[in-house]
Amino acid sequence: MALEKANAAEEVERIALSSHLVDDKKATHLKAELQASKQGGFIPSTPEEKKYSRALNRKFDLFILPFCVIIYMFNGLDRSNLGNAQTDGFTTDLNMRPEAINTATSLFFATFVPLQPVSVMIGKKVGQSTYLGIIALGWGILTLSHAWVKTEPQLIAVRLLIGVFESGFYPTCVSYLSLFYPRFDLAFRIALFYGSYAIAGAFGGLIAYGCFKIDGAMHGWQYLFIIEGAFTIAIAIVTPFWLAKAPGQSWFLTAEEKEFAERRMVLDSSANLDSRFKLSKRDVVEAVTDWKLWAVLPFNVLASVAPQGFTIFMPIVIKVCLFISSHLIPQQRKGMNRLLTHPRVLATQAQQQIS
Repeated sequence: MALEKANAAEEVERIALSSHLVDDKKATHLKAELQASKQGGFIPSTPEEKKYSRALNRKFDLFILPFCVIIYMFNGLDRSNLGNAQTDGFTTDLNMRPEAINTATSLFFATFVPLQPVSVMIGKKVGQSTYLGIIALGWGILTLSHAWVKTEPQLIAVRLLIGVFESGFYPTCVSYLSLFYPRFDLAFRIALFYGSYAIAGAFGGLIAYGCFKIDGAMHGWQYLFIIEGAFTIAIAIVTPFWLAKAPGQSWFLTAEEKEFAERRMVLDSSANLDSRFKLSKRDVVEAVTDWKLWAVLPFNVLASVAPQGFTIFMPIVIKVCLFISSHLIPQQRKGMNRLLTHPRVLATQAQQQIS
C-alpha cells in the first residue's frame, strides 16, 4: 500500500513538471485528491468542475469517438464482405468449391481469437493511436487483395492474415477510449462504439448492391473488395494524425483543457496508474481472479454467435431462399413466405411488448 501511494505521488509530480501547467501548490492538492479517488474514480467535486468535465467529454465525443466508430464500421465491413461477394458469384467465377467460404470464414478465427491478448500488449507498447492505424492499414490492404485471389489456399491465407490484424482492434480501441473518459463516463461511449458494428451490417448490403451494379472490366465482387479496402486504407493513414496519443496531447484542446483532462484521468486511474499506457502484471492477475469476468464470459460468447452468423451468411441464406421461392408453385411459395414472415412478426411483437 505504501509503495502504491509513493508511485501515485511520483506520477502526479511527473505530469506536473513535464507540462509546466501545475505549480507546487496544485501538485500538493492533486496528491490529496489522488488518495481520495483511490477506489472511487474521478468524481467532480464542484458544480463548476462537473460542468467542465461534461464540456470536455463533448469534445472527445466530437473528435475521438466518431473516428473510432468509423474505423470499427469498416472493420465490420471488411470482415463480412465475403458473404456479400458470394451472392455475386465469388466462388463460381473462381471455380472454387462453395464450401470454401465456410472454410475461410471459420479459419479466420484461428488467428483472430488467440492473438487478441498479444495484440493488446503490442498496442499499449507501441501506442494505441499509432497501432490502430497500423493494423487498419494491414487489414485494408488484405481486403483489397481479395480482388485478385485465384485459389482456395490463397483465400484462406488472406483470411488468416486479416484475423492477425483485426484481432487487436476492438480491445485496443476500448483501451484507447479509457485514456480519455473516466470510468463512470466510459460505459456509455463503449455502448455507442459497439453498436456501430450493427450499422456496418446495415450499410454493408447497400454498398455491395452498388458495387455489383458497376459495369466494368471486372466482376462486381472485385469492385466491392477494392472500394472497401481503399476506403479502409485511406482512414488508416489518417488515424495516427487524428487520434491523440493521450488527453494531454489532444490537438483540439486548449492548454487549460489539456491540464484538466490529464488530471482527471490520473485521479480516475490512481489505483492502477501503471496500466494507463502499458499492460501491467496487476492487470493480468486482476483479470484472471475476477469472478465477474468468468460469469459474463459465457454470455459474451453466446451473444457473439448470432451477429457473426447473420453478418456473414445472411446474404447467402436470403439468396438461396429467393431462388427456392422462385422455383416453387404458387401454393408452395405461400408456405415459404409464411416461414420467412412469422419469425419477423414474432420478433416485432416481442419488441413491442418489451417497449
